[in-house]
Amino acid sequence: MNGTNDIKRGTTRKALAEQLINKTAECERIHALLNLQREFLRTLTVASSLNEVAGFLLEQTCNSLGWDFGAIWTLDRRAQVLRCIEAWSSPSLDLREFLKATREQTFPQGRGLPGLVWADPIPVSLVDLSTVINLPRITLAAKPGLESGIVLPIRRDDEFQGVVELFSRERGEPVREISEIAVDLCSQIGQLLSRSQLENSLRREQVEGRAAARIQRALLPRGQFHMDRFQICGASRNSFPVGGDVFDILPWTVGGQEEVAVLIADASGHGLAAALIASLARAYVRAFARSSVDAGKILTSCNQELANDLADGAFVTSILLRLNPVTGTLAYGNAGHCAGFVMNAHGDIRNTLSSTGFPLGLVPQKQIDTVSTLPLEPGDLLILYSDGITESFSPQKQLFGTQRLIEVVRSCRHEPPDRIVAGVFNAQRRFAENQLIQDDSTVVIVKAN
Repeated sequence: MNGTNDIKRGTTRKALAEQLINKTAECERIHALLNLQREFLRTLTVASSLNEVAGFLLEQTCNSLGWDFGAIWTLDRRAQVLRCIEAWSSPSLDLREFLKATREQTFPQGRGLPGLVWADPIPVSLVDLSTVINLPRITLAAKPGLESGIVLPIRRDDEFQGVVELFSRERGEPVREISEIAVDLCSQIGQLLSRSQLENSLRREQVEGRAAARIQRALLPRGQFHMDRFQICGASRNSFPVGGDVFDILPWTVGGQEEVAVLIADASGHGLAAALIASLARAYVRAFARSSVDAGKILTSCNQELANDLADGAFVTSILLRLNPVTGTLAYGNAGHCAGFVMNAHGDIRNTLSSTGFPLGLVPQKQIDTVSTLPLEPGDLLILYSDGITESFSPQKQLFGTQRLIEVVRSCRHEPPDRIVAGVFNAQRRFAENQLIQDDSTVVIVKAN
């Protein structure tokens, strides 16, 4: 009886030992899988592109999960094909032919194993590669001994981005945990691809923005413009690399007599779109100034063209001056722009250059009227600006305002125009306490000698 009990106890201890060994092995396997997931996460988090870590990911995945071949395919959006960016094979199998075919071939949607997953982006499990037909590349995989595989889509926010292929020399379905880790890897790769695409897009925008800013700056007049009886200077400051404000100084010849025109235009919106609209308005003004010297008529012609060109709701406010150095007079048209001012040598506002029509581009056929023959005396200042100056705010939400602008100009009215322009921008910056100005800002000062 005791002998029988001893046998039972021995059998029980052996069974318990086997269970303990199995559980220990299972814990070690799960621990190894968790470590692999953490390694994937760490690697993909610090990587700047998938290409620089693809080989490492495939080698770690295959060695840790028991696969003998792995490949990562990404979508070439321009060519609309899948390309293999990296492949790895076990050194214990001669997979050179399959590896070569994988690296050299591309697949459109619906063609080849990667293309089929692109057409229907769900995981595909291949239990027996020898039964696969009509896929020549997979036939190459079966020759050296690969028996099974799994093909997983790479997606991010329901957007297809590529495919991961994994093949094994063992036939059958992969273990559930291994499949889950492979799916998790695809998810993390999708995040990296999305981040890389966003970073590349931002870099392109920065490069394009800098190029556009250089072009826009090159179009603006530089330094002070001197003409008999007039000194003119202007400057623009953009809230984005490029902005919707432009100004221009155009020498005119009228009946053999030299005159000069001054333009400020402010397009609705911000950034590149506003810059394109403002530049278009400037180009129209220059074009129509070749056949007319009437400020209102030039702006009226611009309005008709811009109304045909612009999308609904886009518009440009603009003020165009014509200065005659012989008679010392001013004529202007104002298409919904901020009112300019004429300040005399004593600092008093002598004239206000109010709006004479609608902003450009809003209403076709609308006429912009001309106000003509305003006399200018020596020491008079013409103050032109965009609303980015007067509508800038302090941290306390106070408005810079028109009156503050007038006071700043009044305080430095005896300075040359470039000093007055600098004084306005310095006052704006101090008022905003060096915080970012939210709108494009332009100032042009004309001084009568």
